[in-house]
Amino acid sequence: MTNDIERIECPACHKRFQRLSDHVTKTHKMSWKDFIEIYGDQPRCTKAISEYRSKLFVQTMFGTKEAMARHKATTSRESKKRWNNPEYRKFMKKAMSAWSNKFWHEEEFEESRKRMIEKDRLHAIKQWENPEFVNNIRDSRIKSQYGTWTNFTYSDGRTKRLRSYLEFYVATKLSKITEKFEYESISLKYINPIDNKEHNYIPDFLITGTNLLIEVKETRKHNDPVVQAKLAGAEKSGYKIFLVDFDTDLNFLRDYLE
Repeated sequence: MTNDIERIECPACHKRFQRLSDHVTKTHKMSWKDFIEIYGDQPRCTKAISEYRSKLFVQTMFGTKEAMARHKATTSRESKKRWNNPEYRKFMKKAMSAWSNKFWHEEEFEESRKRMIEKDRLHAIKQWENPEFVNNIRDSRIKSQYGTWTNFTYSDGRTKRLRSYLEFYVATKLSKITEKFEYESISLKYINPIDNKEHNYIPDFLITGTNLLIEVKETRKHNDPVVQAKLAGAEKSGYKIFLVDFDTDLNFLRDYLE
């Protein structure tokens, strides 16, 4: 005789079953998706049945767990290989855009759109009722896209608010070479390669009394087209600009300051 631990209670009729999803379809005449929207997430079947089905699937499809792991690794490699192909990425972007446009504009998806919007609305309400979430949002107000704002104090007592710890670290190293530098003190022009329009660019540090500029960027961003366009704009304006990161030895600047 099967005990209660091996059964799941249906929240609709309070009867207990080993396969709740089968009961919902046959007795309540509902799809599983509609059922969980009303009663919340529920296990489809008991843990024992779930483990048995998983084991059966592995044995049927792959033979062993090791074979399944090899299959997953191969599939992952093939997926990365396809995604590294620019033509494939272009095709997928176009396909996803077409599907998104169809989902949000065609009448046949109206009910799905309503369910999705309502689900997102309820999720947002639940998030904003969580004090931890609210505090995290509040803290993020003082952050920029490069990290947390940090105060740097010059030797003469002036304090400047820098955009990130990385900029603070570079400013600290720079202060050991020269005290004559300013943070975000000039504005230059450059042509953004994305829209081919002229934009303003404010370099991070200017060595006072020289045409030397320091731009702080993480290594992974050094070859970014927009970053390179900004450097070109600075050089076109008559400045000599250096792109630095956490590991850059700034002692090379001494040669320019002698």
